[in-house]
Amino acid sequence: MGSVSISILESKKEDYQSKLESARKSLQSNESEYESLLEFKGKVQSSHGSLYAVTARVSSLVLSTYQYRDTNGCVKNFIETITNFLEKIGTKIVNIAYSALIEMISSMLKSIYKKIEELNDDIIRHSDDIEDLDKEIAYQQSLEV
Repeated sequence: MGSVSISILESKKEDYQSKLESARKSLQSNESEYESLLEFKGKVQSSHGSLYAVTARVSSLVLSTYQYRDTNGCVKNFIETITNFLEKIGTKIVNIAYSALIEMISSMLKSIYKKIEELNDDIIRHSDDIEDLDKEIAYQQSLEV
């Protein structure tokens, strides 16, 4: 009867080892995904900052054309169009899009981080279960002697 019990325990141990390996692979995948997403978020934030620099430069160029505004209708239309874009619709839309994207990325990062924590807990639990089974197997084997 002891050998049947040992084979059942060993089967359970193999099951936990399989779960442990699966959790480790999933953890590695999630950590890689987290790092990639974190890097992407940094690039998005950097590009948002670059947009401000471009906007400032374009505004500066527009200001430099003001002297021709009253004498050239094309320049006047250019100034009005660019000013409207920079100060109103365009900038607001772009800022909303950037904010939404950054918020979405942050939410995804939180979700992945939570999954990483759960996987770490699973790894600890499966390792503990394997250790307990090893002790039980050793005990059962000592009874057979």
